Amino acid sequence: MLVEPEAKGARTHDSRVSTRVPELDADAIGAVLGAIAETYDDPEAAARAAATWTVLSRAHRDACHGDMRVWRALLERHFPERVRTPYPYEACNERRRFFWLCETVRAYREGRQTLRTACDTHKRVKAFVLAALRRNGNGLCDLDNDAMRADRDVIVAATQGRYVLHRRDIMTRFGDDREIVLGIVRWHGRALEFASKRLRDDREVVIAAVRQNGYAHMHASPQLFRDPEVVAEAVESEEKRQRRYEERERLQLPKPPWLGLAGR
Repeated sequence: MLVEPEAKGARTHDSRVSTRVPELDADAIGAVLGAIAETYDDPEAAARAAATWTVLSRAHRDACHGDMRVWRALLERHFPERVRTPYPYEACNERRRFFWLCETVRAYREGRQTLRTACDTHKRVKAFVLAALRRNGNGLCDLDNDAMRADRDVIVAATQGRYVLHRRDIMTRFGDDREIVLGIVRWHGRALEFASKRLRDDREVVIAAVRQNGYAHMHASPQLFRDPEVVAEAVESEEKRQRRYEERERLQLPKPPWLGLAGR
C-alpha cells in the first residue's frame, strides 16, 4: 500500500498514517496494466490483477475504461488466436471481450465446459485447452489439432490433470522430457518402458513409476534394477495392489480391467 507523504507543517496524529491511494494519470495506469499483460501467463490471474487496479479509485476506473489499448494488449497476450466472442460481447469494447474470454477459461478449469463438447474454434484456443487439460488430462483424446497435440505446454498441462492419459506416441515424442515423463508414470507406472535411457536411470522417476505399478521395476536401468530402495518400493506396491484385489474379490465388486492383468 502506498503512503501519501505528509504535508510540511501539518499536524501529526498519534501513530496514524494516511493510506489513501494516490491518483495516477492514464499513462501510469496504462504502464501498470501493460506490465500485467507481459507478466502474468495465466489469463485469469491477469484478469484479477487488472480488475483490482481498475477499482482502486475513480481515476483508475476512468482511465482503464477509456483506454482500450491496454485491454487490446491483454487480448493479444493471452488470446492471440483472435477468437470471436458471442453477441453482444463481439460488439462491445476490448475490455468486456477480455473478461468474457477469461470467464470461459474459468468454465473449462472448473469443468463446466469440456473439450469433448467444445466447438472447433475453442479447441484452437490454447488458453481454453490448457485450462481443460489441467482438470482432466484425458481431454487430450478430444483434440484433433496435430499442432496443439505437439505443443509441449499442452502435454505438460495434460500430465497435471486429475486423470492423466498415457499414449505411446506422447512418450515416444517426449520420452526424454523429465517433467512430462514424471507426470505420466505417477499415473501409469509401466509407461516407464517408453522413457529414454537417461530417465530410466533417474531415481525419482523410477521410484514414482514403481510406486504406481511394481512391475515398472522391470524397465529400470540395470543400476536401479538392483537398487534396494527401488526393489522395496516395487514389492510394497505389489503387496498393496494384491490387497486391493483380494478386498474386491471379498466384496464381489466389479474388477477394473487394468487390475490384476500385470501379473498374468
